[in-house]
Amino acid sequence: EGGNPDDGGQGEGDQPQAEEPVDAGPIEQAPAPVAVDAFDRTVDGGLGEAGLGGAWTASAGSSRQSVTPGAAELRLDGAGQNTGSFLGGVVLADADVRTAFSLSSMPTGSGTYVYVTGRRTQAGEEYRVRVRVMADGRVALALSRLSGGSEAFPGGESIVPGLTYTAGGVLHVRVQVAGVGTTEIRATAWADGQTEPATPTITRTDSSAELQVTGSVGLTVHRPGTSTERRPSGSPGSRLRRSPERWRGRFGRPSACPEGVRFTAHPL
Repeated sequence: EGGNPDDGGQGEGDQPQAEEPVDAGPIEQAPAPVAVDAFDRTVDGGLGEAGLGGAWTASAGSSRQSVTPGAAELRLDGAGQNTGSFLGGVVLADADVRTAFSLSSMPTGSGTYVYVTGRRTQAGEEYRVRVRVMADGRVALALSRLSGGSEAFPGGESIVPGLTYTAGGVLHVRVQVAGVGTTEIRATAWADGQTEPATPTITRTDSSAELQVTGSVGLTVHRPGTSTERRPSGSPGSRLRRSPERWRGRFGRPSACPEGVRFTAHPL
């Protein structure tokens, strides 16, 4: 029996209809980086010139900065010291900064601070994120607002959940700064080998007038106050004593960032 042409079936000789092409529009491309540094050089007394982004300018302690192929080293020879540099040739309203670092030893006392700057004005005011590595391995993030020579921490400090640091390990940090008028700052930290968390550890907003301009990006390390050291039990003076601490922070160990990239900044 022949098929009923009204039964919805496809009769002999019927051809499938070609689907109309769908225009999905252009594929959105990520912004090209404006700063990239693999620290693939040898420099003493500063950080030299980035692969993209111009020369690093020391903001403090240039004599304690150096570069060996694959890593920039920012050294603290004692408590109360700080050292840092910024890329003054990079000017952004909205910045997405990534870096990775390791510590040569565990901090004592209140911890060691690593700052990643997402906006530094020509006058030296900054939006930066403080990464505090504590003596017990916990890691905390805070927005640090540097203005008029004073530091403030809008929104306070937040512990990074599930993260415990050990000396020699690598921490990845991402800082995003967006907006002029009211600026939003987001920051995330995670251990090497882990996936970047989908949700930032901290999100803060700030409207300080002097910081509602474009700015550069940078890095700073600081060891606050004085450190403490415990002598072996039973030894003379086996109580806690004050002592200087020699500390080395290395940005961009070979395993720290994929594809040889150790410090990057993109427009948002």
